[in-house]
Amino acid sequence: MANKSSSHSSRRRRSRRKSGFLYKLLSAAIICAALIMAMIVFFKAENIQVSGNQKYTGEEIIEAAGVAVGDNLFLINKFTMANQILKKLPYIDEVRINRTLPDTLTIEVTECTPLAVIAQDSKYWLIDKNGKLLENISQAAAESFIQITGATLLAPSEGTIIAFSEEDRDKKAQLSALLTALSDKGAAGDTQSIAFDGSSEFRIGYLERFTVRISVSADFEYKVEYLLKVVEQLTDYDQGTIDLTGDAAYFIPASS
Repeated sequence: MANKSSSHSSRRRRSRRKSGFLYKLLSAAIICAALIMAMIVFFKAENIQVSGNQKYTGEEIIEAAGVAVGDNLFLINKFTMANQILKKLPYIDEVRINRTLPDTLTIEVTECTPLAVIAQDSKYWLIDKNGKLLENISQAAAESFIQITGATLLAPSEGTIIAFSEEDRDKKAQLSALLTALSDKGAAGDTQSIAFDGSSEFRIGYLERFTVRISVSADFEYKVEYLLKVVEQLTDYDQGTIDLTGDAAYFIPASS
């Protein structure tokens, strides 16, 4: 009798433990479901803010993102939104998207700065310092930007990074590095043209009175800074060639 009673008690304890576990599991599921429902019902994007934009309106950026007032903040895929903006709007360089509970979605963009033009097949492709093709502009508008010659674009299209033909493939990185240096050092606005002179150097039209020679393998940040120091030593009437292909700089007056 004692053994039967002990066995019966053990079964009841196991049954209670099993029931308790199922109850806890069910309770957890109910709580999770309630939290999910609360997030879906209450946390909606009632306020969508856009900042950093100049080229595009806030409405254009929101439309490109594929988001609308009333969308649930937790069901929004920020990475998909950012990729859609970058794909549809060529002038957008970076996108940051943040949620602020209970109802705000913030889209912060950084726009590309147009810097130079590559003319090809009667088209004038505007690019930024990273070589991103922003748009095809008119010849008259192109005159306001740095003119790049000596390289052939391969299948250019808006929003893509420049690609050159096989024989010019190394020029892509070289050009981007030079444009970045000119931009970062504040010299881009005084630069009229950049020409690939063969495969060994750039010839830069600067201040409308100097031709600057720089090796394609140079440290462009250093060379552009060196150029600015050389120009400081010259008068406003000097014209000619500034040779920066070697370790030292040489100025060759136009009259020589």
